[in-house]
Amino acid sequence: MSDGFMIINYTDLLYPQYLNDRHFPSIKTLFKNNKKHLKERAEKLLEENKGMACYEVTKHWESLC
Repeated sequence: MSDGFMIINYTDLLYPQYLNDRHFPSIKTLFKNNKKHLKERAEKLLEENKGMACYEVTKHWESLC
């Protein structure tokens, strides 16, 4: 879990006070809050896996850079 993790309690979906980005962040929020780390990690993965990762994964890593 070197790239971070988050525990989500789906029971909280039953209560409106938890329906926010803090408790259930959207993908956009997760990317925004972790943009620098994701960029650095993607650059490293691109360098380490030249020609080894599938096309879709490589393109996604490139989009993070």
